[in-house]
Amino acid sequence: MRAKTPEESEEIRRLRQELKAMKRKLADEVIDHRIDQALLEILSEDYHIDLAELKKKADGMKSPTG
Repeated sequence: MRAKTPEESEEIRRLRQELKAMKRKLADEVIDHRIDQALLEILSEDYHIDLAELKKKADGMKSPTG
């Protein structure tokens, strides 16, 4: 085991905090995505929309920025 300088200890602490924040952000994004997917499935059932067909149409559309 090697001794850490105060600067190294501070960087390790900062990196751990950053990692924790990134994990929290990723978890939030995953939850948002799952909610969006569930809502899309519910709406597609309510309005009788075939999601596979909708995805095909979306894939064929050009991006407004492209």
